Amino acid sequence: MTKTTFPDYENSILNLMSSVLKHYGLETGKSYLKTISPADLSGKQNIILIILDGYGLNLLKKYSNKESNYLYSNLLTEISTVFPSTTTSAITSFSTAQTPLEHGSLGWALYFKEFFRLITYLPNKDHVLDTELDEKKYDAYKIISPKNIFKQINMHRPDVELHYLTQEFLSDTPFTKIITNPCKRHSYKKSSEMISQISKIVKKDMQSEKFIVGYSTLPDGFEHEFGVYSDEVKNYIKKIDKNIKELSPKLKGTNSTIIITADHGLIDIDEYIYLNEIPEIDDCLILPPFPEPRFVSFFVKEHKKSDFFLAMNEYKNDFLLMNRDEFFTSKILGEGAVHPKIDDFIGNYIAIATGKKGFKYKFRNIDKSTNLKANHCGITTDEMIVPLIKIDIL
Repeated sequence: MTKTTFPDYENSILNLMSSVLKHYGLETGKSYLKTISPADLSGKQNIILIILDGYGLNLLKKYSNKESNYLYSNLLTEISTVFPSTTTSAITSFSTAQTPLEHGSLGWALYFKEFFRLITYLPNKDHVLDTELDEKKYDAYKIISPKNIFKQINMHRPDVELHYLTQEFLSDTPFTKIITNPCKRHSYKKSSEMISQISKIVKKDMQSEKFIVGYSTLPDGFEHEFGVYSDEVKNYIKKIDKNIKELSPKLKGTNSTIIITADHGLIDIDEYIYLNEIPEIDDCLILPPFPEPRFVSFFVKEHKKSDFFLAMNEYKNDFLLMNRDEFFTSKILGEGAVHPKIDDFIGNYIAIATGKKGFKYKFRNIDKSTNLKANHCGITTDEMIVPLIKIDIL
């Protein structure tokens, strides 16, 4: 039986960002993280935030005796991610310091009525055809219009150098540009290169105050493909632990704080259930379900609501089913000013994974048979809880 955890918006990645922004003289309206308060960062020349995609607390603990020994020895505490526990939502929360309710970026595939399309949000693709979209013609980001903490820091503290490191294939994407401008962006191929670049950036001008964010799509990518506790994931964790351990002495004398955390964790999937193959459910739907296999928004025909609820009862052991009112009352998306697109993304009913299954929808004449071995976006503890690691270097 899997354990479930709801987001804790008093002890989350959002509260971490609130503490960081306060260090630069900015208020977010969110409470500060108790374990890393603004006072804990006071006087630091360099704040280095490393986000390892999919590096849930479950992984850190699993390999704590050997492969992740250094990072585990510097584990400060555990915190929750936001909900939905997915990169789209969590990375946007990191870069905006907003709850998902406020920023509206709720998942991988989002239906934009403005274009009459289901759009894979981060790469800006047609979700059904898996084809590139003209970013000027289909500008989903302009509609969502995410805010950007780096612009805020730059306006308030123009003396602070801002740096963002990510893989080559992400460095110049529209989404990366929007959420990181006016940072100086640095690209890399391997995570070891990201760590070495961080060292060079810090040492280039020792007098300059810097905020550096390093983002890696791993171990998430390996977990999706090979499984959470696969050898590929284990080997990556061993390498990144070694890389960061080697970084620490290189930064001696720079008065830096390194913070390492994740956007979410993952869980291995036992089964994907294709909703289009279940007539009792499919016949009730107005739109295909989205945005993710483990967080599903259903737009149900008014006269079919009772039929839908009855059919979904079969999956109550693996999914939490809520109606729209229950979903918002739960405050699972956090609090704040509601983003105007939330109404378009949240349907009559919501299903959130509590077990090891996922819902999918296969479109006619479109072969999308590849299923990921591990996934996220549910509310199991493995998906929701991430480590907070802090290394102070004088």
